[in-house]
Amino acid sequence: MTDTPNLKLPYIAAAQAQKHVTHNEALRVLDVVVQLSIIDRDLTAPPGSPADGDRYIIGAAGTGAWATHDGKIAAWQDNAWVFHTPSEGWLCRIADEDVALGYDGTLWLPISSGDGASTNPTSLVGVNATADTTNRLSVASPASLFNHDGNGHQQKINKNATADTASQLYQTGFSSRAEIGLTGDDDFHFKVSPDGTAFNEAIKIDKESGIVSFPQSPGFEISYVTNAQTIPFNVITTVSSATLGSNTFNDSTFSFGEITIGAKDAGVWILSTSTQMGAVTLFQVNYETTSDNWVTTKFPARSTESNSINSIRQLSLSLLINLAAGDKIRCSVYQTNSTSTSKTHTLFQPAYPR
Repeated sequence: MTDTPNLKLPYIAAAQAQKHVTHNEALRVLDVVVQLSIIDRDLTAPPGSPADGDRYIIGAAGTGAWATHDGKIAAWQDNAWVFHTPSEGWLCRIADEDVALGYDGTLWLPISSGDGASTNPTSLVGVNATADTTNRLSVASPASLFNHDGNGHQQKINKNATADTASQLYQTGFSSRAEIGLTGDDDFHFKVSPDGTAFNEAIKIDKESGIVSFPQSPGFEISYVTNAQTIPFNVITTVSSATLGSNTFNDSTFSFGEITIGAKDAGVWILSTSTQMGAVTLFQVNYETTSDNWVTTKFPARSTESNSINSIRQLSLSLLINLAAGDKIRCSVYQTNSTSTSKTHTLFQPAYPR
């Protein structure tokens, strides 16, 4: 046997010449592994200007002079890197993290006193897994339990600014398939992805109103409230004031009271309107399309005098209409009384969602 079993210190052989060389080599090893203070354990490439005696634990995928030495202790001695393989039970302190670690034969782990003492703060925690600088808590387990401590329990995910992301990401083979949370703003989003790159937003909850919208679902939902115009039985408004739902669906768009049909949405559409007016003799709701040059109305619907209840008139209609790509459609309201206030709610949506 030429070396000690634990620290691999070289023995001085009987009648050995130049005994000081062997003795000094053993001292060099002791100087590295005794009172082991590590400058950094995350580097994968040697630092540019190490000082004599500097010690590092090499990170994963070491490069340059550290290549193939992942996890080993690298010491700069006499202008060269010397490497030592740790054994189970070795202890060290990481200077830049101010944390004490013990080697379990595979990983460097925070030292616990065994009496429930806190390791707070600690930079990395791996439970049956290896944590890294991005995933600083890493758990490999069939399940994870977050239990209460007497009452309730909250799981909190906090982000720095509105434009940042605070979400839960669901993956298959580490490729993302669904995401839930505050993604890029403070509305609550539900997204899915077929490939981990392109995401489709399925549900969005507005942070101000709590209104739920379905960005991938068909439809434009609009409403309008106005005082009547003075021109008897003429257009009092083209419904256009406020949008309550999506401003786009597939490649159709809503703007200035008109919906322009995109190629993806061409086909049969459902048009549903509910209009209410007070103290009118007669009123009418028309759907108009550019295929008629905004002149001839398609499927006009008109109220009658017998519809009046407590001076309030209401008209509801639901129609099917075939629309081609590039067609435009709008809803217009007519009446004969100049003193009434109208309230109109209209929903446009493809009859056969894609």
